[in-house]
Amino acid sequence: MIRAKQHVLVYDLSNVAYMGAYLAGRHVEQAPDAVKRIYDATLYLMRKLYKHIQPTQVFFACDHHIYWRREIFPGYKGHRQDNPLKQQVRLAIELLKSEKQKHCLEVPRCEADDVIYALSTQVTRQEGDEISIVSSDSDFIQLESAYVHRVHPKTLERLPKVKDPGYELFLKCIRGDISDNIPAAYPFVKADRVETAYRNPNFRQQLMESVNRHGQRVADCYAFNRRLIDLSQIPLEVLEPLNDLILQRLHALALTEG
Repeated sequence: MIRAKQHVLVYDLSNVAYMGAYLAGRHVEQAPDAVKRIYDATLYLMRKLYKHIQPTQVFFACDHHIYWRREIFPGYKGHRQDNPLKQQVRLAIELLKSEKQKHCLEVPRCEADDVIYALSTQVTRQEGDEISIVSSDSDFIQLESAYVHRVHPKTLERLPKVKDPGYELFLKCIRGDISDNIPAAYPFVKADRVETAYRNPNFRQQLMESVNRHGQRVADCYAFNRRLIDLSQIPLEVLEPLNDLILQRLHALALTEG
């Protein structure tokens, strides 16, 4: 019997829930039924995406409340201030998780990014299988391939693939990530210099041996940033239980289909 090709749909749950809050209306956090409105809008969005993509399986990638990245960089996402909207979105997410538990993938110390990386890796090991990642987060550019697609939760359309995901990852590790409070390895470096360094080993060595304005060796800062940004750098002790959970869920799917 020929095995049917799989197309897995995974929602970056927090990202999609914030889009649901946006769709729920301006100042939704001030409404007495804010959590229900955000929940309903997020679920509506998810159902719409499901009908549009028509996957064979659906997962919710969830953030654990403890991040392994904070263990090596306490300032990770440390600049994000809490507010009433974030509180309501968190409550809506917890409601979604409780009601859709069989679709949720959550492992201690893991973020949704880690879940999506591990799921993408497992799914694409089978030739011809695809995965669509529903998120507006640019961190997932590094995962793009012929079988890994990014879908914007607002437009419902696939985002255009970049020419070279490897370069985009290299650039981000050099420039840092303001949204996650990760500082630049080389502040204010020009993009053309970074691209030259990426494509030419000699120029790359020169760039890496440079000292940034904080007196730090660029190579050291780049290596540190890569640990935080490059999803392939997830520590083995974090990745193993994550892979175990994903394989269990994918195996359960295969048994159901059988």
